[in-house]
Amino acid sequence: MGDKQVDDGGPAFPAFDPRNSAGAYLPLGGMTLLDWFAGKALASRQVKIDDDNVDSLAFDFYKMAVAMIAEKRRRERCSAP
Repeated sequence: MGDKQVDDGGPAFPAFDPRNSAGAYLPLGGMTLLDWFAGKALASRQVKIDDDNVDSLAFDFYKMAVAMIAEKRRRERCSAP
């Protein structure tokens, strides 16, 4: 993924700020959508994880998560009014 800034998708589980009448969400930290997608990609695979392949698997799962966010953004643009 290199030095290029990656869209992390924002918070996976944003928290609503009840004090904000505009209904804004607060970035309170925690898991990003990128992290969530990478974890879901990991959970969907049945692979043996050991010291020899853990780094390459982590890279692959995050690469898949980046692709998921890119597709999500593409679909959002296509369905925008």
